[in-house]
Amino acid sequence: MVSGIALFLGLFNNLAIFIVLVAVYSVLNKYFEKSNVHKRQAAMGIVFGLFAIACMYVKIPVAEGVIVDQRNAIVVLSGVFGGPLSAALSAIMAGFCRFYLGGSGVLGGVLGVGLAAVAGIGLYTWRKHMDTLLKATFGVAAATIILLPGFLPVGDLQKGWELMKAMALPYGSAIFLGIFLVGLLLDHEENRRKSQIKLNASEKRYRELFESLVDVVYRTDRQGNIEVMSLSAETVFGYHPEEVEGKPMADFYRDPARRQQFVENLRCDGYIENFEAEIRKKNGSSVWVSTNAKMLTDASGAFSGVEGVARDISKIKKAEEDKFVLEKQLRQSQKMEAIGTLAGGVAHDFNNMLGAIMGYAELTLSEMDATHPLRQNVRQILEAARRSADLTRQLLGFARKQTIDPVVFDLNETVGRTLNMLRRLIGENIDLAWLPGATSCKVKMDPSQLDQVLTNLCVNARDAIPGVGKVTIETGLASFDEAYCVSHAGFIPGEFVLLAVSDNGCGMDKETLDHIFEPFFTTKAKGQGTGLGLAMVYGIVKQNEGFINTYSEPGQGTTFKIYLARHDPEARTVDTAAAKDHQGSQGETILIVEDDRILLEMGTMMLQRLGYTVLSAGTPSDALRLARETSTDIHLFLTDVVMPEMNGRDLADRLQKIRPTIKHLFMSGYTSNVIAHQSVLDVGVNFIHKPFSLKDLAAKLREVLDG
Repeated sequence: MVSGIALFLGLFNNLAIFIVLVAVYSVLNKYFEKSNVHKRQAAMGIVFGLFAIACMYVKIPVAEGVIVDQRNAIVVLSGVFGGPLSAALSAIMAGFCRFYLGGSGVLGGVLGVGLAAVAGIGLYTWRKHMDTLLKATFGVAAATIILLPGFLPVGDLQKGWELMKAMALPYGSAIFLGIFLVGLLLDHEENRRKSQIKLNASEKRYRELFESLVDVVYRTDRQGNIEVMSLSAETVFGYHPEEVEGKPMADFYRDPARRQQFVENLRCDGYIENFEAEIRKKNGSSVWVSTNAKMLTDASGAFSGVEGVARDISKIKKAEEDKFVLEKQLRQSQKMEAIGTLAGGVAHDFNNMLGAIMGYAELTLSEMDATHPLRQNVRQILEAARRSADLTRQLLGFARKQTIDPVVFDLNETVGRTLNMLRRLIGENIDLAWLPGATSCKVKMDPSQLDQVLTNLCVNARDAIPGVGKVTIETGLASFDEAYCVSHAGFIPGEFVLLAVSDNGCGMDKETLDHIFEPFFTTKAKGQGTGLGLAMVYGIVKQNEGFINTYSEPGQGTTFKIYLARHDPEARTVDTAAAKDHQGSQGETILIVEDDRILLEMGTMMLQRLGYTVLSAGTPSDALRLARETSTDIHLFLTDVVMPEMNGRDLADRLQKIRPTIKHLFMSGYTSNVIAHQSVLDVGVNFIHKPFSLKDLAAKLREVLDG
């Protein structure tokens, strides 16, 4: 019989197997982390069973046919940390192995394994209640006591009883310490596994929340370089987060001064709220964002970076801009109406007084001798009164209170008959080009009003041309649908006749354009103009239920476009439902270049509505950059003609060097003939007039792309 100390030390030689078991348990936890409970318990049972068998081959014989080892401790631990299924499997495997090894103690060995499984399952069941070290100690002691009766079936009952008493202290102590110490290690590993599962679940929830945000969440380091950015950046900015990580945040600001202001405000207050800035998107266009951010500090209190949330407010900014434009147009319209009402009232009363002055002057002249010394003075009074009457007629024209006699006539024929008079009016040094529309252009208005409109526009064109130049008169047809008119104040849905008068003179700036139709506003020298010519044109057009648009830039000439209702029994009306059925994209990508941001956004929206993939550029340099950097095909570029940096033709030449197969379409408020005359474009290029409807744009794009 082995001594108690030798037995105790021999049992503890099994600790090497226990240490390996802890390591394998850790690996199993990771491997079966996402598996279901039964699969995990089965795997644990098999592994613990194999280790129990291994213990039986590191055996300590204490009596003939009796083997003592730590298999029972392993079966107990299998139940505690693997569950009932694990305990049963490991017990079955260990029991069969002990039966195979044989000996007089085989029955006791198998019984001991069974009792170990029962103890393990019991500890597993009461595990939640063993929340203190004392309770755990009592639990392990109880399990150890349950194992001791396994010695009773060795030989006869008396022999088994004596063996159990002899083994109680050394075997029980070793089993107790084995279960307790290894149990602590396994419990630590189990807690670590559960903590890891909770951490993974927490990270998953955070990641899902982070990636589902509509706003862009970001963090930058102390140098302002992007460390992390939410997936929503791809929707808002067009960049995948990985594309911008490590790049300076300042590179994405459209205005460097706004970035500097952001940094200064943040340093001053430590946080910033609702800071609005324009950010450059991947496709070259811009997006307005409102940012809330705060400074981050490290453990020492030193600045370590910035965390912020950026919200896309482009639609809000666009709505504000549209509101501002509409309010401005409304104020201008109301101002013109008020001035018209005032001018009409004054002109009416003044006409009455002028009638009296002219009548009395004529009566006085009839009573005077031809040699009367005051006769010449009275004639001057009469002449001044007649000139004043002409002014009042112009005021009445602006106020839309002229007495008119509208008739239906073809604009082409009527304009053609006035050309000789207009050529004499503008002088020989200015070429007058007449480009009538190919189809009938019938309108209903007073022909004398048309003469007044053409005369005033041609006189203004003549005065804007210093020396030799050209004036172009064109007619044509135009149509506008409801969708176009919603976003263009003053436009009316329907079919119209277009009358355009263009010049290549000095042009006007935006401030001048805002006032040109106001009575008595003039840019001419004192004594060279009354300031009523364009006011009268405006009044006549409005009186005939039309509208007028002006396009001009300093040094680029001016185009007046007048739209009058088409009067033709055979003319169709605009079918809004049909207008929506445009022939749109066939998978093409279009680059649009426009220096006016509002028009750029409008053009982008129209192209997207037609189904095209759109790249937006606010300047020619942005367009060239996109052409070089974009990996996909660009089938066509749609560009304004008159822009800063370079004109549309020069941009086209440079783009076609980068992408030889790209097609082009020019757009401008100027007429194509005036542009060609100024050597900005060649005659016959692809060209569309501003303003254009969605239907016109769709048709022109398909014409160019399919041509």
